[in-house]
Amino acid sequence: EFGFVRLEARLTTGSSIMPQKRNPDVLEIIRAAYHVVNGEETKLKGLVANLMSGYHRDLQETKKPVFQALDTTRDCLAIMPHVLGALSFDQLRCSAALSHDLHATHHVYERVARGVPFRDAYREVARDFRKDGEG
Repeated sequence: EFGFVRLEARLTTGSSIMPQKRNPDVLEIIRAAYHVVNGEETKLKGLVANLMSGYHRDLQETKKPVFQALDTTRDCLAIMPHVLGALSFDQLRCSAALSHDLHATHHVYERVARGVPFRDAYREVARDFRKDGEG
């Protein structure tokens, strides 16, 4: 189930213990950046929570988290075109993973949408798969 997507080596680093493995460091850093931005949002929400009307000197503290979140987001967006351009997909592996049983639940819900009770639809689809030798 692995090997669907490849990232060019220039955007990866070697694993510290597994010589055949390449780590997608840039994507891991982008994944972590979400949490940085989310943390800045939490700061902002905390700073403005429970304020009464009027001017509040403490609102000056909102500037830093806003700019930190914007800078982090901008940096992630700037690198993504390079990442997307360095991705390739193994079409054979992807196609091989699209087995007929992947859509079994969808077949059940199609029957339910036509008015067949779920239990009956489930049994019909299961029977069809057994008949086809796929279940």
